[in-house]
Amino acid sequence: MGNRFADSDWKIMWLLICLVLCFLLGNGRTPKWLNLCIPPIIGLVFALVGTFWLAPFHLQDSIVQSDFLEYCTGVSSPDPLSTGVSAKRSALPMLIPRALYSYFGVFDALALGAIIAMGLTGSLLYLWGKSLHSPLAGIACACAALTLGPMTLMGRHLTS
Repeated sequence: MGNRFADSDWKIMWLLICLVLCFLLGNGRTPKWLNLCIPPIIGLVFALVGTFWLAPFHLQDSIVQSDFLEYCTGVSSPDPLSTGVSAKRSALPMLIPRALYSYFGVFDALALGAIIAMGLTGSLLYLWGKSLHSPLAGIACACAALTLGPMTLMGRHLTS
C-alpha cells in the first residue's frame, strides 16, 4: 500500500514542479548565449534526475538489461562489423559505449552510454518543446516526460 502511494505521489510532485517552473519563468526572450547553454543543462538534469532519483520508483534492481552478452561483445570488439558482434544489433548505438570502453571497461561504458543517451534525449525534448511554443514549453516537455516509467529507466537500461 505504501509503494502504491509513493508511485503516485512522486508523479504529482514532479508535475507540480513543472507548473511552478511555468509560473516563475514565463515565456520571455532569452539571450543567445543562454539559448546555447540551456539544452545541455536540461539534458544533464533530465539524465541525473531520471537515472538516480526517479528510476528506483519503477525498478526493483539497479539495472535493466536484455541480451547483455551481445551488447558486451559488441562494445568490446575492435570493429563494429567484426565477427563477434551480433547481426541483430545496430553499430550506430554502440558508438558512445565503444568510445568509452577503453577508459572505463565494458560495464561502465554501457552505463555511461545509457546516461549520455538519456541526456541527449532530454536535450532534444527541450528543443522540441521550445520549437513548438517557448523555452518554458521545452522545460515543461522535458519535465513531463520524466513522469513516464520508460523515460526514467533509459539511464539504467544497459544496452548499446
